Amino acid sequence: MSPKRQVDDLRSPTSTSSKRSRGKERFYQSGLEPYEAREAFEARFGKLVDFPTSVYKFFSPEEPQAAGPLPETARDERVREALLQLVSQAVVPFRSIICTGTCEEPLRLFFAFLLAAFRHDSIVISAEGLDSDDEEERDVEDDPEETEETPRDGSARPRGPVKLVVIKADRETPRETALSEGLRNGLEAGCVAVGAIEVKANVVFNINIWQALGEGIELARWNHKNKVSVPVRIILTDTRMWYFFSLAVKDSNARPFNGRVFKLQKRDCDEEAAKLQKRDCNKEAARPDKEEDKEEAEEFYLFDCIKRYADVLDPDGCGLYITEAMYLFYTALFPDEDISQLPTRIQQGGAKAKEDADAWVRKALESLRAKVAEAKAAIAQAERRRRMAAEKKAAKAEEKAAKAEEKAAKAEEKAAEARRLRMALAAELAQLKEQLAGATKS
Repeated sequence: MSPKRQVDDLRSPTSTSSKRSRGKERFYQSGLEPYEAREAFEARFGKLVDFPTSVYKFFSPEEPQAAGPLPETARDERVREALLQLVSQAVVPFRSIICTGTCEEPLRLFFAFLLAAFRHDSIVISAEGLDSDDEEERDVEDDPEETEETPRDGSARPRGPVKLVVIKADRETPRETALSEGLRNGLEAGCVAVGAIEVKANVVFNINIWQALGEGIELARWNHKNKVSVPVRIILTDTRMWYFFSLAVKDSNARPFNGRVFKLQKRDCDEEAAKLQKRDCNKEAARPDKEEDKEEAEEFYLFDCIKRYADVLDPDGCGLYITEAMYLFYTALFPDEDISQLPTRIQQGGAKAKEDADAWVRKALESLRAKVAEAKAAIAQAERRRRMAAEKKAAKAEEKAAKAEEKAAKAEEKAAEARRLRMALAAELAQLKEQLAGATKS
C-alpha cells in the first residue's frame, strides 16, 4: 500500500469521477508550459470557451471581466492606516520567527497570522480544501500504474499549491460543524463559500491560474448547489504579486453578475484528452453516448479581475502598494462590510480579542485550579487513609501488646501460685519429717 498523497479531486456534486480525472496530477508538476497546464485543466474540467487567453486579456481594463477603479474609501487615510496596522500584526511575527525558504508552506503561516489579525467571527478558514481522499486512495491502490514509490532521497512528492478555503457562517451551528467536522460538512450544514487563497512561492500566472480556477469552479458549484447567489473570490499570490478574480455559476434563476460569461464543455475522450491520458483513457471514459457526456456546457461568470504588485514581506515595501493589495484582500473576504468602519472595528476587535483571551485564561485557570484542588483533595484523602491505616495498625499493635501483657500477668500469677504450693508442700514435708523423727525416738 502506498502512502497517502494529496489529491486535487474536490468532488463537488457536479464534478467528474476520479477515474475520468487522470490529468489532475499534472496540476502539481513543476516545469509545465502554460499550454500544458491549460490542457491538464481542460482534461479534467472540460474545454474552455470564451475564456481569456492571456494574462493581459484576463486583466485588461477593456475586457468585460475587468474590475473598476478602486473606490474613494480605498484612499481614505484612516482606512489605509488601519490596513497597515492589520498587516503589521502578521508581517512582524512572521519575519521574526519563520524561515521562509523557497516553498509555499511557510507562506501558509503568514496568511494564518494575517487572517487571525482580522479577528472576524463570521469566517472559517480551512487548509484541507474539499478533498475526500479515502475514495481516491482506493482508486490509486486499484491502479498499479498510479502507485508511486517513496523517493530514495526522502524528498516529498510533488504537491499542489497551498490553498486556504474561506467560508462564511452567519449561524453558530454551521460554524461549529465546519470547525469540528471539516469544510465539506460545514458547507453541507449551511456555510457559504467565500473564496480561496492559492499560495505559490513564485507565481507564474499562465501556469498557476488553472489550479486556482479549478478551485474556484468547485466552490462556485457548491454555492450554486446550496442555492446561494454569492460569488467566489479567488486570490492567487506569492505575497508579491496579487491576482484577484470572482466566479459564479450562471443560472437563469440566480442573481446575474456583470462580466464575462465563459463555458465549460463536457469533454469526451477525444484526441486532445488522449494526448494527456494515453492508455488511461479507458473504454468507459471514451464512450460517447453516456448521459453525462450529453449534458449542456456549464456557464460561469468571470468578473472583478484585478492584479496588484505589493511585496508585503519586504521591510522596505511601498505602503501605497500594500494598502491597495490589502484593501482588495480584505474586501474579498468581507464583501458586504463597510470598510470605512475598519478603524473602529480594529479597536472593537482588539477589545474583543482581549476579552476572548481573558475568558480563555480564566477558563484555563479554572480548569487548572480544579485540577490542583482535585490533586490536593486526592493527596489529603491519601493522607487520611494512610493515617487511618497507621492508627488501625497501631491499635492492633496495642491490642496485641495488651493481650501479651495479660497473658504474661496470668503466667506470673500461675507461677506465684506454683511457688505458693511448693512452699506449702515443703512446710508439710518438713512437718512430716519432724513427726517421723519423733516417732523414731519413741
